[in-house]
Amino acid sequence: MGYEPQCQHSINDMKYTLQMSEDEYTTDKVESIIGMLKSLTPNGDSVDGETLQYILEKVGMDDQMLKQLQGTSELKHRLSMVEDDLRVIKEFIYTNGLRDWFNESSRTSDAVWNNLNNIEIACDLSSDESLQWKLYENINQ
Repeated sequence: MGYEPQCQHSINDMKYTLQMSEDEYTTDKVESIIGMLKSLTPNGDSVDGETLQYILEKVGMDDQMLKQLQGTSELKHRLSMVEDDLRVIKEFIYTNGLRDWFNESSRTSDAVWNNLNNIEIACDLSSDESLQWKLYENINQ
């Protein structure tokens, strides 16, 4: 039987409830588990990786966690490849005498620079700016 996790977040009391099937887990329970994990170390700041891996294996989530970590790594790699292609495109423009054409303000050149800059911003994982953007619906508008 599958479930769909849903988070309910109230800004007023900063409590959220994670619902899975018909069972509810509150922030207090999650915080209690985090406290227990932290208490496993002498200085109480975090649990070591091997222990956390053992816990994940015992609750049957180790494969899922591995997939998520690999997916994140793959996405970062893909973004770095897009960013590298962007660098190559800009270098091509500059080294082939197209800089002046692209620097003249026109609908085409403005759109090209806008899109190149947007790609650069979207690839910057330290920036949240692109998270508010929407898809470009129609290129002819």
